[in-house]
Amino acid sequence: MSLIALGLLLLSAVLHAAWNLLLKQAGRRYVVLWGALAAGSALFLPVLLLACSFPGRAWRAATFRGRHALTGIVPAPGSQ
Repeated sequence: MSLIALGLLLLSAVLHAAWNLLLKQAGRRYVVLWGALAAGSALFLPVLLLACSFPGRAWRAATFRGRHALTGIVPAPGSQ
């Protein structure tokens, strides 16, 4: 195993343990989870936009689902 692979493996283990500790100690876990998901989405949105080319239908579905995930409003089946 190369040193880079070993370093990435150890880094991921440390980050995973830190995430578990942060979440376990949080009083309002849903707020921490929501914040982490929002931060991750914001950080990787440019990568998605630059690296992927989706058809228009896929973008409409993704933004529709994302909008409802952020607001917490679940749409009726079949509505868009």
